[in-house]
Amino acid sequence: MRYWRKVVLWVCAAAALTAAGAWAIPASYLLPSNRVKGWLWRKPPSVYTPRTLYRHLDGAADLYLSYGFRQAKTVEFYRGPEVVTLDVYDMARPIQAFGIFASERPEGAKPLRAGAQGYTVGGLAAFWKGPFYVKLSVVEGKCEALEALAKAASMYLPAPAELPIEFRYLPTAHRVRGSERYVKRDALGHRFLRETISADYNVDGKTAALYISDARAGATARLVYGKLADYYRSRSKDFAPVEGLWEKAFTAVDDSLGRVLVTRQGQFVIIAASREMTRDQLRALVKQVALVKAGGRRGGAPGKNKRR
Repeated sequence: MRYWRKVVLWVCAAAALTAAGAWAIPASYLLPSNRVKGWLWRKPPSVYTPRTLYRHLDGAADLYLSYGFRQAKTVEFYRGPEVVTLDVYDMARPIQAFGIFASERPEGAKPLRAGAQGYTVGGLAAFWKGPFYVKLSVVEGKCEALEALAKAASMYLPAPAELPIEFRYLPTAHRVRGSERYVKRDALGHRFLRETISADYNVDGKTAALYISDARAGATARLVYGKLADYYRSRSKDFAPVEGLWEKAFTAVDDSLGRVLVTRQGQFVIIAASREMTRDQLRALVKQVALVKAGGRRGGAPGKNKRR
């Protein structure tokens, strides 16, 4: 209950500020000078908007903009010869903050208990929390206090450190921890697949990936499903309809993904893919999907679930 209270308060405050045209990352959301002993602000924070972000992220600004970037505040801390930059990016929605975080997270990073899914690698610490994506970068010196600075910075962001609610659409049984992903557009190389969450699954030693694309409306989902059906019908000799799975479904073989099973449910298009599982095993995995409404309550019977 406490989590939902925080979510409601945060959403209401953000909506009010946006409606007033006055949204900005509050100064109180930034780690203060000397909060971590001896680490002081070198100068007041810099502010970046969608128009000026390229000045701070030359070559990477477009990626951030594609994930809904709204504003960033940057401040430099120093302690003696050591200098660390703190970047707080407001991505407008938790799912978008998670998306940009996951797109930049390197393999083999060391876990860090800061925000949600924090990590450190080399001279970088990063995490996301609510709609914020946070990075701390060592500019000068070794900075052994990098983790302490990251943990302290997380405390000043009031949003909850929880996976975005969209991931509650995915089954929890057999899900590979930390495998969650979000792609805002062009998922699986298809321009019409947008707002797509996914995760990996391991069932009896066999792996699969499950994707759920939110088309926002049932009519749009039918169009997306039709485009996928046309795509696989023209490219796969193993294309075949699947009966008894929500509104409509088919299976096919994809050169990159292996066997795929595609179905639709209301405004959602669901794809399961594996090089190891059979059609029936993919069907069993897809049947675990129970789409939930925005308030967290599970929907009705298959084929009747609606988000609103």
